[in-house]
Amino acid sequence: MSMDSIRILILIVEEVITLYIAFRAFRNVRRQADDTPAAFFAFAVVSLIVNNFYWIMFSLMYGNMRMPFSVADFSEDGSLLLVASVLTSAFPEKEKVNPGIAAGAIIFMVGNIALWICWNGEWAKDILGGLCYAYYVWHAARALWLSRAFARRDWIRWAIGCAALLAAHFIVLLLPARLKPWMDGWAYALMLAGALLLSANTIRAVKAGESRKKAISLAGAGYLWAITCVYMCGEPAWFVAEIAMMIMFILLLQALERREDAL
Repeated sequence: MSMDSIRILILIVEEVITLYIAFRAFRNVRRQADDTPAAFFAFAVVSLIVNNFYWIMFSLMYGNMRMPFSVADFSEDGSLLLVASVLTSAFPEKEKVNPGIAAGAIIFMVGNIALWICWNGEWAKDILGGLCYAYYVWHAARALWLSRAFARRDWIRWAIGCAALLAAHFIVLLLPARLKPWMDGWAYALMLAGALLLSANTIRAVKAGESRKKAISLAGAGYLWAITCVYMCGEPAWFVAEIAMMIMFILLLQALERREDAL
């Protein structure tokens, strides 16, 4: 089976799963109309449905060709803002984020935007999408801080992991072609390890009776990490990243469906 066929198949499966998530998300909103985070999530699902449908149709007609700017970019950026709004509404506290964590979030978001521009050369698209991504990064870090989901050692591990990931991708830009696959392999392994770790932590929080806010913060961070992997991976690693993204989206739904500490 060709890469194009696998990509289209994954997108179709994602669309079916996302439609089911939309059904559960709006059912959740009906049951508790004052649950603002759940409402933002439901509309984020709609944005993803539009985005997936566009890419299914586009892939069927044009294969792997990439357009410099398309309507799908607006729906994708909208979904980032809406998921970020899940976090802002779930954590309305005015408490300030630790300066070190804030600095790390800024470095990570700026580093990723710079990489996208280097890879694509599409300044307008990457800056516009990057601003939405940056907004999400900031509120994901803030949610993790406010929920106390990470201990100090966890923050140190993730700081090292994020720095290593950015460094690996910037080094790839400077390496000769024969060495790039080797460094890409290390970067992909690091991204997969991060996705597995966040998935395990989120499942534990959702299933083991942790607070709703902690589960939401972990699922939101996991979804962010999976999106970052999607943006940084080429096929076939992209297939794994897409699956991880969908798993984290399902975990975010499950975290929001919990009624404890209802917001």
